[in-house]
Amino acid sequence: AKGHNFFTEEGPEEHALFEHNLAVAAVPHPLLLGDDSTPAGFWLPGFTGIHRNNLAVGCARGWKLNVQAGAGARQSNLEFFNNSAHACGFGWRLFP
Repeated sequence: AKGHNFFTEEGPEEHALFEHNLAVAAVPHPLLLGDDSTPAGFWLPGFTGIHRNNLAVGCARGWKLNVQAGAGARQSNLEFFNNSAHACGFGWRLFP
């Protein structure tokens, strides 16, 4: 896939469930978002969502948490359990 594999926009979602997903070889794409130059298997706009039993393989970032202004920055209900990143540049990247 070009760019991020699993991507949530601004974070207004509450209790979004990501379970038993596989993100494979996110490929950089220069014409999409600037952030797509180092794509993640899972891109989050804040500490939000339920992430259980997911796997990221061969991505520049396994999970990238890029705290955005708005709903994503206000939430703190992140559940993160039994997730793995293999052959990724970083398993977990917190930004900014």
